[in-house]
Amino acid sequence: MAEQTVLDVAFDSNVLTFFLDANRGQYELVSGDPLRPQRIAAYRLFLFCRPFIVRTVASEAERITNDDKLREHMQFISYQFGECIPDEAQVRAIERRASELEPFHPGKLNDCRILAEVELCQLPLVVTFDTDFQKRLSTHTKVRIQTPAECWQSLSIPPGARPQWVPARGHPLANETWWRW
Repeated sequence: MAEQTVLDVAFDSNVLTFFLDANRGQYELVSGDPLRPQRIAAYRLFLFCRPFIVRTVASEAERITNDDKLREHMQFISYQFGECIPDEAQVRAIERRASELEPFHPGKLNDCRILAEVELCQLPLVVTFDTDFQKRLSTHTKVRIQTPAECWQSLSIPPGARPQWVPARGHPLANETWWRW
């Protein structure tokens, strides 16, 4: 069987949180939930791709006031996600690029920073639930900006394909079937 290529993807803050909520076993996936496909896709992207967290997303996570959620976010960022850590010259380039993007996405400088960091890291796409981010900035970059469901669908992974990771015995999702493909 041919080895499948693993796609590098950047998660924004909301997708990171959706993934962590799912990983904790705290999704109650009901058929009428309009975000159900997005939630499932966010979790599957972690299992099948190589997700990255850029500096701005990590900084946003550091502002979480609930100690348990903060610890969970920071532990996953530190141990389970790829990171791209810019040097000082790259930080200045990111700020310049974010300033160039901000007129197209006014008042959302952090979104612009995230996109600039993803560009600098040469990641092919950023996954977000923020449709304004997607609509306003996608025409100003070569980086694809997709929702989790769009990204998952674009991968065209055949059903039954083996993910890189699976929840181990004892994990809250080990016996669940919703995340399986």
